[in-house]
Amino acid sequence: MHKKKKITLILIILVFILIYLNYNKYQIVKEYDEFTKNEFSFLSFEKRQIVRQITNQTELYRTILEEGHIKKGDAASIVIYFRNNKELVPDYLRYANNLRKQEIIEDDIVNEHNMIIIGDFFVSLLDGRRSIPREEKDDILVVLDDDLREKIEYLNELNDLWMNSLERNLEWIEDGELSREKFEKYFKRNFKPIVLQNYWIDFVSDLEKDTREFLAKYNVDDIKELLQ
Repeated sequence: MHKKKKITLILIILVFILIYLNYNKYQIVKEYDEFTKNEFSFLSFEKRQIVRQITNQTELYRTILEEGHIKKGDAASIVIYFRNNKELVPDYLRYANNLRKQEIIEDDIVNEHNMIIIGDFFVSLLDGRRSIPREEKDDILVVLDDDLREKIEYLNELNDLWMNSLERNLEWIEDGELSREKFEKYFKRNFKPIVLQNYWIDFVSDLEKDTREFLAKYNVDDIKELLQ
């Protein structure tokens, strides 16, 4: 009888341990999911911060190259993009590493450093300013000479790589635009927590690989060497 009570007690303890572990796992997934949706705003249809900003970058660089000059407002918009995402993209990658329980990118995260460099490049064009008055946004900041045009072309090339990764991993992005219909269809088909879906992990790891390949192509340690 004493032995039966002991076994029963052990079973009860094991059940409580399992309940505790499963509850903890649920809470972790829930917290990650909320963090991914609310803190980063990456997956929100209205905000879609990274998505919107990569597509905006594409339009800005092409406009600059076509018009042959940089407007103050365009430079300030680019500064805001890299100020917002210099930590955002690396943080996504660290969370992806944590979720996968392995290092997707084993070395230093190159986007963390290079996004700061690109943002600082446009801050220097703005003479140290990080924002400008609304009435100045259409003023021409600088006319492109051959040297500056080449630098913008480098940045445009890198952003095009990011854009390709965006369209490859997010099926609701088509020709640089977000399709509400495809967006809604995707999330109707996928019920598991957003944070456990692979597309955003693949996307941020692809962004990192894109930047590494770009730097390797020009045999430079960071993009600063191309912007000097």
